[in-house]
Amino acid sequence: MPNITAIAGIVAGILSFAAYIPLVLAIKSKKARPNRATWIIWSMVTILITISYYASGARDTIWVPLIYGICSFIIAILSLKHGEGGWTPFDRWCLAGAGLSALLWWCFNSPLIALFMNVTIDFIGALPTIRKSYHDPESEDRITWGLFFAGSIANVFAINKWTFVIALYPILQVVIIGIIAGLVFKRRK
Repeated sequence: MPNITAIAGIVAGILSFAAYIPLVLAIKSKKARPNRATWIIWSMVTILITISYYASGARDTIWVPLIYGICSFIIAILSLKHGEGGWTPFDRWCLAGAGLSALLWWCFNSPLIALFMNVTIDFIGALPTIRKSYHDPESEDRITWGLFFAGSIANVFAINKWTFVIALYPILQVVIIGIIAGLVFKRRK
């Protein structure tokens, strides 16, 4: 019988996957405009996060970054046609940082270094969407961000080993997604 953290991890993965359904529909109907830089950065970085996070010992909490990695790639592709934003020097630095983290992981054989760098880049990659959500909350889908937030909370309950390495990603996701969700759900004018 699975333990509570395994169940919470599966629930977190299901909620995270479910969040992408209304997002894809909102993008296709032009009700949401994903920031290209954020989603391209997230799709690349989240794949590295998933691999380094798993190598660092994450098991029950691995479903969220795995789902994010796969589905963020789909949103990144959709953002090329239906999104907004471009490639600023800031965006290019974020991508270079992701590449550097992979190189450092390879050089030092340390998934912890790669994980730490990539969660930092993940946060930096969120900044364009945080800014856009502050100025134009209607450009984001509320259901999507509500489900992302619920999934990130469930993923905290999936932490079966409270170490810095295992807790870092789920807690950071609660913060990042909580900020975006709070802005998207703020009173619209």
